[in-house]
Amino acid sequence: MNSLIKLGFSIEEMQMLMDTNVLLKNIGENQIQKHLSILEKYGCLEKDIINIITCNPFYFNNDSKEVESVLKYISKIVYPIKSLINTNPFILKKTLEEVKELDINELI
Repeated sequence: MNSLIKLGFSIEEMQMLMDTNVLLKNIGENQIQKHLSILEKYGCLEKDIINIITCNPFYFNNDSKEVESVLKYISKIVYPIKSLINTNPFILKKTLEEVKELDINELI
């Protein structure tokens, strides 16, 4: 959780995230850092990451490899993908198979 506090989340905001996603308190710091670095790799700035996590506190539930495969797939369709995942952060809680069933162009 230290990574999220360093990112700018207050204790109150962290509590709201954990109230929404009860699994969040069981997610380790290493997994959180992996997920944050994936977003950075795809061009997300701190403010984008805060927005994504605030809108989708379930982002950390998927395995980091699954998240990476989803973003890699989307990046072949939409570039830059930052605006898509920033406006539709729910997509990051989906599996690759679920994303492939979506019409990504409708989300743009």
